[in-house]
Amino acid sequence: MKEDKTAIVKTILLVITSILIIIVLISKNLTSEFNIEKSSNNNKEFYFKYENRNVYLVGIDKIRIKIKGKNYQLKKAILDELISFDKLFSKAQKSKGLWDGGTYIYEYKDFAIISCNRIQESNKDKCSDIIITNIKNKNKTDFYCSN
Repeated sequence: MKEDKTAIVKTILLVITSILIIIVLISKNLTSEFNIEKSSNNNKEFYFKYENRNVYLVGIDKIRIKIKGKNYQLKKAILDELISFDKLFSKAQKSKGLWDGGTYIYEYKDFAIISCNRIQESNKDKCSDIIITNIKNKNKTDFYCSN
């Protein structure tokens, strides 16, 4: 009887260990690693055009991403369809919507992606910029949807 209980406990521990190993392996495959070169200024610099949206860097000179063990400039990885902004948004550690109802901030450890989606004050122009900024700038709104 005691041997049966011991065997059951060992089997349960083995199953739990296997599940934890699988979870770790899956999360490593889904996790991208980023390398950020921060800028000494907070100027809004045009980075590239993506699906009719302007993408800007603020407070970042370069951003690289590791995908399946290879390093890419983020711009190249997106344009070559190795990753999408939607995938980046879903991988963020934290996200929150802003007061305008359409703008979202997706936070990572060292940077944030701000996906703007709002009508400008003139009520004529829609702003759909994507801004990639160092994490300390994530709540500064002076560069959102400004020229």
